[in-house]
Amino acid sequence: MCVALLIAAFSFFLGQPQVFPASVRGSALLYIPEIAVLGLMIFWLVRVRFTHWHLS
Repeated sequence: MCVALLIAAFSFFLGQPQVFPASVRGSALLYIPEIAVLGLMIFWLVRVRFTHWHLS
């Protein structure tokens, strides 16, 4: 599900910059949601893989 969310975030925030105000279009604020989703996805993959959390 995180991969689908990552694809949706990339498509919306980086693929459709015209829906945001002009002050936001040129800034790095559009990269924050992608970095957050990618970070959470890596965190959960590591947590499930190395702690065997899914077995309990």
